[in-house]
Amino acid sequence: MAMDAGADGSKDAEKVFLSMEAMQSNGRGIGSVRTLMSIVAGVLTGILGCTSFEGAVAFVATHLATTLGILLVMGFDSAKFTNLSLSRFLLDGVTTNAGSFLLFWTLFYALIYLY
Repeated sequence: MAMDAGADGSKDAEKVFLSMEAMQSNGRGIGSVRTLMSIVAGVLTGILGCTSFEGAVAFVATHLATTLGILLVMGFDSAKFTNLSLSRFLLDGVTTNAGSFLLFWTLFYALIYLY
């Protein structure tokens, strides 16, 4: 897949070639890292006994820290590795990871504090 780097349509515009297989692989890797970090954060939040608002803050902080760490490795150029804009990259996978976080948070909270 080729994309024009210049928006003016000039003939001397630089062409950028993207490998869809590489972008899909990058997306899977990023998704795995985010899911793993959400699970670890959920376990730690449950063990620490956080409830209500504290748990939500823990999830948001973990998601932002993980995303910023990934962006740091990518040189803050998400479009180069995933073909997503920066705002879309920040919100990508929030609902999926929130479910994993919630599951492990409530599981470990219940195992430690309720039983």
